[in-house]
Amino acid sequence: MRDAHFCSHSYNSRTKMAKRTKIVATIGLASEKKETLWKMVEAGMNVARLNFSHSDYQWHSKIIDTVRNISRAMKIPVGILADLQGPRIRVLVSGDMEVKNGEIVKIFDITGKPNYETDSKFITLDCPDIIEDIKMRF
Repeated sequence: MRDAHFCSHSYNSRTKMAKRTKIVATIGLASEKKETLWKMVEAGMNVARLNFSHSDYQWHSKIIDTVRNISRAMKIPVGILADLQGPRIRVLVSGDMEVKNGEIVKIFDITGKPNYETDSKFITLDCPDIIEDIKMRF
């Protein structure tokens, strides 16, 4: 017989049935306390999602340890979902811009230097050499 801790279905003590869905909850400042996390697992949370775009290593480490300890104490498997930030490109513009059909808008990377006298409409991207990776379709 398989150990219930590693069973593919979570056991819901209220309904006495195995559930086949997973409840993923994002952990933040409002839910970081041990007591709150305990109640969340009791209520059915299967996965604790941590947004690594926010907070720091120490905070995430503390939450991971707390979730692991609760999981062991309650004998309920709780996964950790590390939501990692992918590539992010910032678009820099000097202000609001309305582009009409047929108008030319120049795009520069962060190393490019627009001519402020002649380039009335331009967009700067904060990633060096990104222009070489962009394919324009007209």
